Amino acid sequence: MYEVTSRLELPHLERWAIDKKTRICLFSHEENDAIPLPVLSGNNPFAKCSAANLTTDNGTFQYDIVCPGRDAAKAHAIYELGPDKFTGRIAMVMGAKNMTMTEVQRAKRVGGCQPALGSPVTRF
Repeated sequence: MYEVTSRLELPHLERWAIDKKTRICLFSHEENDAIPLPVLSGNNPFAKCSAANLTTDNGTFQYDIVCPGRDAAKAHAIYELGPDKFTGRIAMVMGAKNMTMTEVQRAKRVGGCQPALGSPVTRF
């Protein structure tokens, strides 16, 4: 179980970005091309997308998010991994709209994946 603080930054509007806290349970996916760490921003088009070009190097983990269809959204995620924490940036291009934005994530491990009663948990 990780508590993730995420923020969606739009070009030239970074100072108006609002932090959002979410608790997520991370575990191994059975699908090879599933997105390893989720995009947490609301109303994002990445739910049916997959990961490609996964690489790891000295505590850095990165991959591309590829969506099906012409003029589909795409993204590149890069994470710095540490013991019981991670930080990441997901640079997103929203397809035919040519809109760009970046989701910034900071996370710390807060325990196992057994949620307490009443706590919001998203499982990926």
